[in-house]
Amino acid sequence: MATTETAVRIPGAIDLSLEYTIDAPPERVWQALTAELARWWGSGFHLGETPTDLTLELEVGGRLLEFWGDRGGALWGRVTGLEHGRWVELEGRFGIAGPVIGIVCWEVEPLAAGTRLKLSHTAHGLLREGTGESYTYGWNLLLGENLKAWVERGEARGLPGVD
Repeated sequence: MATTETAVRIPGAIDLSLEYTIDAPPERVWQALTAELARWWGSGFHLGETPTDLTLELEVGGRLLEFWGDRGGALWGRVTGLEHGRWVELEGRFGIAGPVIGIVCWEVEPLAAGTRLKLSHTAHGLLREGTGESYTYGWNLLLGENLKAWVERGEARGLPGVD
């Protein structure tokens, strides 16, 4: 779970700030966060029924894409800001249906022992009641449990069959 959590409750908006402590060097967390998404981005958090890959093109204008084999895919967001090894900001709907704009930022900070991973997620538009709580739960599971398990113990909880 998140070590620090704030969520502002505004109708039609999400404003989340979450922090996680991971027992690994920042370089390892960054690698997993940006290049190994399919290893930890778990089931139940995909846009297609049978996703085959999830990839982040790590450059400004790059895309966070979910692939469904030869049957298509979905765009989660686009990279709008980046400092390699430190933070990446993405703009997109992040799975929210309808007219919505969202900004997600992942920031990696070194600690004396390990890494602090900070997430901020804001979204505005036609949001259903409970969307903020759902995303808090989802990010806590994806980053606070799945990513942490992958980085610290090599325990893959992502897409089946991804090596």
